[in-house]
Amino acid sequence: MEYPVCQLLNSRIIIIGGMALAHLFVFHFAIAGGLYLGPAESFARRRNDPAHLAHLRGQSRFYLLMTILFGAAIGTGICVTTRLLLPDGIPWLSRDFHLVWATVSVLFAVEFTAILLYYFGWTRLSPRRHLIIGWINLAAALLSLAAINGILGFLLAPVTWPETGNFWAGFFNPNFWPSLIFRIFACLALAGLCATFTAAREKNEAFKVRLLRRNGLLVLASIALAVPAAYWSIKALPPQVAAGFVPGTDAYTPLQVAMLTAAVLALLTLLGTIIFPRHWGYVSAGILLLCGLLSLGAFEWMRESHFGFMTFPEAADLAASRQWSPLAVFVGTFVIGLIVIVWMLRIFMVKSNTDRQQS
Repeated sequence: MEYPVCQLLNSRIIIIGGMALAHLFVFHFAIAGGLYLGPAESFARRRNDPAHLAHLRGQSRFYLLMTILFGAAIGTGICVTTRLLLPDGIPWLSRDFHLVWATVSVLFAVEFTAILLYYFGWTRLSPRRHLIIGWINLAAALLSLAAINGILGFLLAPVTWPETGNFWAGFFNPNFWPSLIFRIFACLALAGLCATFTAAREKNEAFKVRLLRRNGLLVLASIALAVPAAYWSIKALPPQVAAGFVPGTDAYTPLQVAMLTAAVLALLTLLGTIIFPRHWGYVSAGILLLCGLLSLGAFEWMRESHFGFMTFPEAADLAASRQWSPLAVFVGTFVIGLIVIVWMLRIFMVKSNTDRQQS
């Protein structure tokens, strides 16, 4: 059988790496929204801060567009691109980890439903139910991040999987926990950067300063914790893979770019949001957000360039894992996810019908 191979460029890594970076940017933004909105709303409601709640409502619109529109479009693009350019590698990855992808699809459905109802529920739902949906979005975001992280970590550190075909040995690889912790803090940093960007339009200077300092501290704390997690993640890799992450003789390596931009990001955040927040504007916020994306992008490009074309000839001949536990995880996630989606839709529709009857 011959595969339909697309040959737009000689270097496939540029196409797949570029598409993967765009997909990961959107993915991390979507996760950032899930991690940020629920706790931030809880904080604002405890302090009875209507200005902060109005600000969060505007932010939820951004995360809605990022998750639904861009996430769906770029997610489809990465699937088509990898199938065209790596027809011999993607099938076995999809086959042996198909239950992970199925579980992720269920979690994404919960996320999509939650962010939709979260945004449109600001005026339709009670504060308690609106908060519950926000925390459901957070839980789905964390679980989907963990699932995707298991696949990404496996591609760098498959350990004994090529010999045994054991699902859990590949999924809970040595890189799983350090990279998961790194991605959580990276998402929190992105959420704080987005909040500082939207804070630039606030007219009330006292509220703007308060908002900038809160989110600036979130960014600084996230960077301070993400850096050692990234180092731990690299040290957890197999030696032959980790060696490629260490700066070599080149003038600029992706790791050096990631470290430099992270340092610049921390310095600018400290100066702009903590020390001189009154002078904050769109340009300053845009530069800060760009530094954050550049640092994350350099780290992800470094990872993509190391696993994108590593081959395991013996892995292609392995039979799919015949273990009941991944299937049980998927079935459990599907049932719980379906119940959660139905519950969220039900409380939203009941409130909508009540509003129509009253009008």
